[in-house]
Amino acid sequence: MDTLRSSHLLVLPAELINHILSFLRPIDLATTSQTCRLLRDHACDDALWHPFVQSSVPGQVLPRPSSSSCPSWSTSPSYRAIYASHHPHWFLPQNKLWFADTAHTGKLLISRYDPRTNTIAAYALVAERGGHEFELWEHNNDVIIHTFAPKVQLDLNQPVLKLSPHAWARADSESWQGKGMRYQREIRMDCHGGSPAHQGIHSTFILARALPADQIRPTTQVWPPPLIPAAERVRNESHDRQYRSTSHRPTSLSEVSTLTFRLRRWMEFSAHANNAALAIPPAHYDAFAAHPGIGAALNGLATLIARHAGGMPLRMGEDVATYATLPPELYTPSKTKPYQGIWVGDYSGHGCEFLLIAQPDRPGPLPYKAETTLRRIRDRGGSMSSQDSWESVGAGSASSSAVAEEEDEGEATSDDEDNGAQGGPVGPGFSAPKAREEKPRKEEECKGRLEAIKLTGDPNIPRGEYTFIVPEIGDAGLLRVAREATFRGARIVRSVGHVADHGFRDDEFIPSQLVLISHDRLAQYWENFGHVSFYERVDIDKFLAVE
Repeated sequence: MDTLRSSHLLVLPAELINHILSFLRPIDLATTSQTCRLLRDHACDDALWHPFVQSSVPGQVLPRPSSSSCPSWSTSPSYRAIYASHHPHWFLPQNKLWFADTAHTGKLLISRYDPRTNTIAAYALVAERGGHEFELWEHNNDVIIHTFAPKVQLDLNQPVLKLSPHAWARADSESWQGKGMRYQREIRMDCHGGSPAHQGIHSTFILARALPADQIRPTTQVWPPPLIPAAERVRNESHDRQYRSTSHRPTSLSEVSTLTFRLRRWMEFSAHANNAALAIPPAHYDAFAAHPGIGAALNGLATLIARHAGGMPLRMGEDVATYATLPPELYTPSKTKPYQGIWVGDYSGHGCEFLLIAQPDRPGPLPYKAETTLRRIRDRGGSMSSQDSWESVGAGSASSSAVAEEEDEGEATSDDEDNGAQGGPVGPGFSAPKAREEKPRKEEECKGRLEAIKLTGDPNIPRGEYTFIVPEIGDAGLLRVAREATFRGARIVRSVGHVADHGFRDDEFIPSQLVLISHDRLAQYWENFGHVSFYERVDIDKFLAVE
């Protein structure tokens, strides 16, 4: 009673105490529960912990706690226990979308929480092109249009990331990680079926530490790449690819990055398993051994097997991938930015690839090679209109903007209208009609730059690089409004596409045109290649619910 009299908080009605505690963060609520029995009872109320779990699992509605029993679908007794079992990993399902720095190709993950098993898992988002047909473009019969009906889905056969409610306990019990430094420990994941065994493929989850902005230089290797806006970046290089120093891993909760993480993956097997799994028929072995390269590899493998014949496991193929997320405002469409989002595109022999299409508020200078291509088109009197109004390095903006505005406000001449009505070719060597051929659709209200950056890539243009850029999607960049049946009514704007040789060598930007079919579907005319390929918006949220 003395304690109650000395604290004004404790004499308040229970409803008011709970209301006050609802403003606390989880860590503060946990601290409050250690002060006295009364506050512990209040701080452990499941009604306070339910919002923390619910806010971390977008796309799902978790049942509210009842006074009679805990949720029947959960293996944990309460939302407080559920939250504690995955702290501090709730940022994984909360941010839902993650893309990797895997060389060239990258990887795109959707992370979500499964309330049935109380696990956090992330699966690769994949796409199939679908039926592949082609037709000639009515507007230009020398151009081929490739059909595109992608099937986008999660690869549910095997998770890339999987954290069980006992992940921390298991990491704490592993002697090889040492004592202390909890947030620097690697958590083993059972992503490959069954319990982790002495032989097979293994994966661990690693928390990351953000690199201070003042330590990032133009030559610093970071992830996410500089092209993608991000509140945090991590160093993307390590002298031994282990990422074990304190510059890569957090030493306290405050240093944990909630926008990046790493996964380590390797193969581990014993000498006995190697002899069985790698046994080669003598006839084949002689043929392999005769080859200089393969023979040397076989000799090296035989040496490794002999060295580990005493029972030491052989660890091979180790790799560490760094993942980062995207701020939702960067890929969520809005009235003024209807095209921004996550898209899947058709990249011919490379298959389907995912990209981020952004509409930046304050775009920086165009890449030098892109500006060079645009200037070359302008100088030869090509199809580009109002070129000077596009911001680039060293470009004067005041006078050029005035010229662009004058052109936008001017009325079309009858000659221009006749030229547009003929539907003449638009491209190198042809002049574009300056006048609008039809009443512009709502898309014309949008202005500014449109940038497409690969989230997954290929050996030519890898992840994290531009795939195309539209300097201006408004009237200043308009080439024409399509009259042909395939794209009737769609606005076509000038763009430049990014191409390169294998290994991202000799990259350049080439003339192209973007067809604004709708806010969910685009087409790109690659002028130099003579073909049209498509892009389609991906609805990320439909993959969040656990069925």
